[in-house]
Amino acid sequence: MKTSLKEVSRFFHEVSPKILNFVALSFKKSHTIKYKDHEIDIDFVTEADVEVENIILGEIKSRFPKDQIIAEENFSDTKPIDKGRLWIVDPICGTANFAKKIKLFATNIVLAEQGVFVASCVMDHSQNEYIWSIGDNAVFINQNKVKTDKTTPGVKIEVDLSMLTKNSTKEIKKNMRGLFIAC
Repeated sequence: MKTSLKEVSRFFHEVSPKILNFVALSFKKSHTIKYKDHEIDIDFVTEADVEVENIILGEIKSRFPKDQIIAEENFSDTKPIDKGRLWIVDPICGTANFAKKIKLFATNIVLAEQGVFVASCVMDHSQNEYIWSIGDNAVFINQNKVKTDKTTPGVKIEVDLSMLTKNSTKEIKKNMRGLFIAC
C-alpha cells in the first residue's frame, strides 16, 4: 500500500502543534527521571518522553492502523525494518537537556516504506516549530515552504535515529545509511 502523502502531511500538521504545546507545558514542571539501564546512568527517560510517545503512537494507530511502529521508550511492533510501512519515533531527542531545563531538544518522526525513508518531521522545541517533508525536494517549516538552494542536489532533513542501536548490528548498519532523509 503506497502512502497517501496528503494524509501524512495532515498528520504532521495536526500532531505537531499538540506535541509542541504539551512539551511547552511539561517543560515548566519538574520531572522524575527513570534510568532505562541501571548499569548505564546516561540513558534515561522522563514521564514527558513517555506521554509524548503515547500521543504520537495513538495518532499513528488511529490514522494508519496497518503500519508498523518502532519507538524509543516503550513500543515496538516491528518485524524486519525493510518490510511494509514503518514509523520511527523518538519522542524527546535530547532528554538530558529537557530534564535539565535546557531548551535544546527535538521530537523526531520518520516514515519508511519498504526500507526507504519517505517522510519526516522534526519538532524543534527551542523555536516552537516543526520542520517536515513528504518528498519532491520540498521542506516546510510549519505551513511555509522553505526556499532551497538549487545548486544542492536534493534537500535533506537530518533525523537522529540513534535509538535504532537497540537492533542488531546488521540492522543498524543498514538503517544508519538513511540518517539523512532525501526529500
